[in-house]
Amino acid sequence: MIQTIKEHFVDPDLMKKGGWVLDLGCAGFEHAIHYVEQGFNVISVEPARFGPQYIPPAQLVVSDNFHMVCKACVGIKESDTMTFYEYGWGGANSLYMKPEMLNQPKYEGHGKNPFKSAYEVPLTTIEEIMGEFGVDCFEYIKFDIEGAEYQILENFPEKCTKQFSVEFHDFFDLSPNPDNPDVWHDKLNNEILTDYNKVTERRGWRNNIDDCLYIHKDFS
Repeated sequence: MIQTIKEHFVDPDLMKKGGWVLDLGCAGFEHAIHYVEQGFNVISVEPARFGPQYIPPAQLVVSDNFHMVCKACVGIKESDTMTFYEYGWGGANSLYMKPEMLNQPKYEGHGKNPFKSAYEVPLTTIEEIMGEFGVDCFEYIKFDIEGAEYQILENFPEKCTKQFSVEFHDFFDLSPNPDNPDVWHDKLNNEILTDYNKVTERRGWRNNIDDCLYIHKDFS
């Protein structure tokens, strides 16, 4: 049965205890705490460096089931590092959201989000993470990575997870088709993620897909 855990959809009935969960964009570590407590191995991936929300709490640090990767996850690793942009309100921290793009009136509150700093961060991919930790298939992947989801999903590793939940950032015009993002989503659903069924979605501000759950057809 589909549930909402920390604002992201998941079907816990598909998840085997002791398996692996990948938390892409882990600020606050709410998902990591939840799934470690539920008996899963959790890999949290986060490139941001500044602020207490990016420091794992003690209960995770002492857990053998928690692993922290201080890198940015991308779909294609064309270099060892990329520039990461960090803002006063961390909800806009991104590899792709440059200050001149963010600070526009059409983004309302985000448009006034002050720029803090830009710095180089190391990169990784889902394949590299799976190889490093010996993961054959994730029980669940959560995406909240401020625009980096598009390139990853266009190059999604085959059978890397049973299910994944993703927040799309169409409202930041970060879609590969910002003028008509639904065209890209139709292509994603019908031509790219052919091994997955989109089972539910929640729409948010500016009609963006605030969260969407995909389940591999082998488990649907």
